[in-house]
This record gives sequence, C-alpha cells and structure tokens, in this order.
Amino acid sequence: MIASRLSASHRLVEAEEAAAMGLKAAPRHVRLIFEHAFALVRQGRVEAGVEELAKAIKQHPKDANLRMLLAFSLNYDARATPDEVAAAHLQYGIALRRVAGPAMKASELVAARQERFPRAAHPRLRVGLVSADLYRHSVAYFLEPLLANLPTDRIEIVVLSSASKSDDVTARLRACAGEWIDAAGMDHDAFTKVARSAALDVAIDLSGLTSGHRQMAFARRIAPVQASYLGYPHASGVDTFDARIADAITDPPSARNLMGENVLRLPGCFVCYGPANDTPPIRERAASGLGESAGGRGQARVRFGCFGNLAKINRATLGAWSRVLAGVPDSALVLKNHAFADRFVRGGARAGAMTILDRLREADIDPTRVDIREPGKDEVSHLDAYNDIDIALDTFPYHGTTTTCEAIAMGVPVVTFAGDRHASRVGRSLLTAANCAQWCGENEGEFIEKAIELGREGPRDAVARQALRERVLASALCDARAHASSFVGVVESLAASLRR
Repeated sequence: MIASRLSASHRLVEAEEAAAMGLKAAPRHVRLIFEHAFALVRQGRVEAGVEELAKAIKQHPKDANLRMLLAFSLNYDARATPDEVAAAHLQYGIALRRVAGPAMKASELVAARQERFPRAAHPRLRVGLVSADLYRHSVAYFLEPLLANLPTDRIEIVVLSSASKSDDVTARLRACAGEWIDAAGMDHDAFTKVARSAALDVAIDLSGLTSGHRQMAFARRIAPVQASYLGYPHASGVDTFDARIADAITDPPSARNLMGENVLRLPGCFVCYGPANDTPPIRERAASGLGESAGGRGQARVRFGCFGNLAKINRATLGAWSRVLAGVPDSALVLKNHAFADRFVRGGARAGAMTILDRLREADIDPTRVDIREPGKDEVSHLDAYNDIDIALDTFPYHGTTTTCEAIAMGVPVVTFAGDRHASRVGRSLLTAANCAQWCGENEGEFIEKAIELGREGPRDAVARQALRERVLASALCDARAHASSFVGVVESLAASLRR
C-alpha cells in the first residue's frame, strides 16, 4: 500500500494524503483508515488521529487492528484519562482474542519444556525475549547492558527477533544471547510454532503494541509464564500475560490497578541505561541565533530543547512549553526528531498540510524562537546536538525515556513532572535513579516553575555539564550489574510462582 510505504520513509504528510485519497473511493476501508490515522499521530496530530479511530471503530467494532492503534495512540493523548487508556487496551485484548482463538494451556508448555530440556540436565531458566527492535533502537539501548551482565549460570536467554534490519548493535546483542532465533518475516502462525518449539520457561514481550509486535502469539501462549517489559508504557490488554515488570515509582503499589495485572517491581529503576561507546565529548554551547529554520532573528541566551517523538508533543505539552518560554523571554526552543525528516511536517509549503509551525502558533509560541532540526545522520551527531541546548523539557502524559537518559548523560538537565500513569512517571524514576530528582515537579505548575527557574540561571557551561555527566554515569541508572541481578531475581520469582 502506497500510504504505508510513504509512512515507512517518514513522508508522513504524503502518507496522510495518499490514504485520504483512497478513502474518498472506499470510505470504510479499514487499512486505509489505519494508515491515515497513524500518519496523523506520527505528525503529532494525536487528537485528530484518535477521533478518526474512535469513529471508525463504531463502524468496525470487532476490528483488532483499529482497536490496537487506538489504544496505542491514547498513550499520547493528554485528554485521555488512565481509565480510558486502560479500557481501550482491554477492548483490544478482547478483539484479539476473537481472532487468536483459545490459548494453549501452561501445563502443556511445561511438559514440552521438560521433554526437550529435562530440568535435571538443563536447570537454568530458559527465558525468551521477543522483540522487533533489536538494532540501533531505543529498546536496544536498555537491553544491551542488561544482557551483557546477566548471570549465565542462572539464566539462558533465547532471543526471538522479528527485526527487519540489523546492524552493529544487533551483532552485540546476538553475542550476549544463548540462542538467537531470526523470526523476521514469519507470519503469526509460524512464529507461534517456532516460539513454542524453543521450550521456554518464561517469555518476555519487549514490544507491547509497537511496530512488529507479536501479541497474537502471546495471546495463543508461547510459554508457561509470560510477562511484558521495557518497550511499551502500558499493559497490552492481552489476557495471557502473567505479569508486567516495572518499578515502585512508575507503578506505585498504592496506585489503582486498572488492568488487573500482576506488577512485579524491580528495586530502583525499571531500566538501566548504557551510554553509547561513541558518545561525543561535552563542549561549550555555540552562540547562534534563534530558530535557524524559522528566520534566525535575534540571539537566544538560553536554549530549551526536546528531541522526543513528535507524537508526544501534543497540544497540552506545547501549552506548558509556551508558558516556560514566556517566563524566560531571552530563550529559544530546539526541536529535533525523526518526523522532521518530512519537510512538509517541518513547515515546507504544502496546500492543506498542518505543519509544526502551525501547531506552535496555535500554542502561542513564536516560530522564530524555535530551531526545528532534522534527525542526525548518525548516533554521534544526534548526541552531539545535546551540546546545543541548556535544558531539556519533557513531554506529557507520555514522558521521554531514551531522550531523558541521553540528555542527562550529555550533561543537560531534564525538567519533568510525575503524572497519574506509568507513561507519565518514567521521568521521575529515571531522574531519581540518576540522583537528579530535584528537576521533577509534582504537577504541571511545578514543571513550568522549575523550567523557568533553571532557565533564568542562564546557559550551562561545559564544566557544569561534565559534572552532571559524571554524576549520572556513576549513578544507579547506569549500574548494569546491579540491575541485571535484580532482573534475574524478579524473573526467577515469576517462574517459581508457576511451580507453587
């Protein structure tokens, strides 16, 4: 489908237009509706995408893919309450169950494991990690330090990769695995069969509802115990998951359990960050004009920035950022993400297209104060761009994870606030583990106040940035050995629960 190919090439406005053209001829075509809404969400026009999906589901109430995309998109929508997000995921789980059919019994999978790998001869836990993101991707940045430090005398890792590409990161991950199964291109039936033949004790999903996920296989059950972790900020809604792995900050024990799932909490932060081997050095921030892509008038004394997914930069987030910029009049905002590879999203002339410049004006942010940047050509240039900002602003209700870690590891403070769900509490968890909790507010008002206060302190020099980097790298956030030990303990307790 043309819209899908355009979207995969980051030509998001053209993908939206191609899908819209198709819908004129076939207004109830489910795949076209999906591609049109997805293009809107990826452009940051989350509200429009959600509204289109909600309308389509009334026409196609049993369609699992539309329900999946709605549940996925609501994570980004500041209007959606935790109850509404949970309900959408549960409805997706119900729709998927209709398609997946009944799940295999856990006892049958236990017997299959014992037959192929008798526990007396193979006492180590066989743990399957299922992901489509095992390359230079956010998930891999947190997975690599974990895999590299797992105690191999207690656990054997079987990786089931659906990644459609590979690189040097893939090679390093493969070297850490006891067994690697390349499942790219397999349909769900074939994947389910292969995954079951691996005779796992525990299968851990790292994708949630993101691209290339294997929720169908998990719904049919591929291991006696199944858990979700890392790659998605919410339970998927599939009823065959036995647990979700998180921590006590992202998912406090006192919080309402809207999904009814078993939450296993790691001590400390739920992730460990491993900085890239080729992380660039800290350097002094260069003095330059405001928003080079928008005219470059004047000089900004302080630069705020966000390099997060454009879908996370919703109307509410832009509204808060507008108040921050108003509170620091001599400041600018630097935005950089993959969606800006599309020149029409950045602001190129296109009849009828809503650009980031339009959305900035809607939020009362002067575009001439904003530097809109395309994604870096490689990891080094991407990370080096953090040297050009003084303070990073988080998004909400869906916080940054990789971008928060990258920023503080590059010596840039991140301002955030703790919200009412996992996705909006990740920032607090990360900053607490990095000994930077002073930059986390309790609400949106405190977020704005803290950002303004930091902004009024002026630009941060290289000495201050280097000190922050060293503090972060020495913190619990980057203690891979301790994290791996805790992770194995949680997985062992999960596997033991089956035998009780």
